[in-house]
Amino acid sequence: MQLRFSFQQNQSAVYNSVEDGDPVLCLATTNPLLAGSGQECWQLPGNGQFVEMDGMWLLRSDEYVCGAATATVNDGNLEQAARELYDAMLLHSAGYRVHRFWNFVPRINQAVGELDRYMCFCAGRAQAFATHEHTYADIELPPASAVGTGGDQLCVAFVAGKSDMVPVENPLQVPAYRYPPRYGPRPPSFARAGVVSDGDALFISGTASIRASESLYPADFMKQLETAIENLQAVSTAAQPADWLAPGAAYQRTVRVYVKQPQDWQRHGSGLDQHLLKHAAQFNVIQADICRSELLVEIEAWATRSFC
Repeated sequence: MQLRFSFQQNQSAVYNSVEDGDPVLCLATTNPLLAGSGQECWQLPGNGQFVEMDGMWLLRSDEYVCGAATATVNDGNLEQAARELYDAMLLHSAGYRVHRFWNFVPRINQAVGELDRYMCFCAGRAQAFATHEHTYADIELPPASAVGTGGDQLCVAFVAGKSDMVPVENPLQVPAYRYPPRYGPRPPSFARAGVVSDGDALFISGTASIRASESLYPADFMKQLETAIENLQAVSTAAQPADWLAPGAAYQRTVRVYVKQPQDWQRHGSGLDQHLLKHAAQFNVIQADICRSELLVEIEAWATRSFC
């Protein structure tokens, strides 16, 4: 069975299909594609079956479950929508361990009173995790990313498996779940990375120009890019073994780059192309707002043994 992302659709959607007898769960977003194939696909073990529950598409096998759902949001209901989506996903993944979340938040930097939409999303997500704290205490949170998207559809996807997931933190950063209150009433609920305990996969969360908890180089794309790459390498090394993202490693790598301003990629993207993207089996560069308005670029990566 497959979990697939698409960045070439005209509207945000979650849908399913069967290709060559193999069930496929697809997540499409409105975010413009700046470089890459526009597709990402991970082949999951087992013969999966589709289940639709609580407005969510789930693709489930004995070894894995992946799911995706959307909710229409506005300034008044974003926190509640995030809590309800996450609560349903954690409920329907019971018996599995969530390995990774992906979040696309409409107008993520837009102000909502004294907060912004990302802070509202984080508050709802944290409330959902709190109801499942017997499984997901702070130090056991899965990796995740959250970027902006157009329209009014909050879109969340996850993949979970029977194997345990060991969270990993970046020694150069404060864990996100311990951020100080100025970043919102509830800190972001994710780990910097996670290693599937059977050694089958590494998932690295969205990684930007942040040291400790502070954003660096607010107007300098190249400096932000360099810092993001340093953070990516630091968390990859901390994950062990240290060759997850290295050329010639046994794992195939997917790299996704989010760029706030397309002209920055057009001017400076070649530097990244000669590093991480050169050795990636799958890569895409996507236009998206980052979770903090001053951030211009974010990179996420995952490495597994099985691609489509």
